[in-house]
Amino acid sequence: WKLKSIFLAKPNSINLKTIIMETHKMTPNQTKILEGMDKVYDKLIEFKKKMNSELVILKDNKITRVKP
Repeated sequence: WKLKSIFLAKPNSINLKTIIMETHKMTPNQTKILEGMDKVYDKLIEFKKKMNSELVILKDNKITRVKP
């Protein structure tokens, strides 16, 4: 699914909810789900930095490990 790659490689300057809302009319539940996924992503990055562990992402259809 195309959205999967957006969620895995989310740059700080992009608001996922805005991108998806521009291309697809969403229900209130879908909006809440995306907002929740944004929060989870932010907490994941915070946790990985705190624990000094690698983040595994999909970039250009290849699995990549990123150091915090």
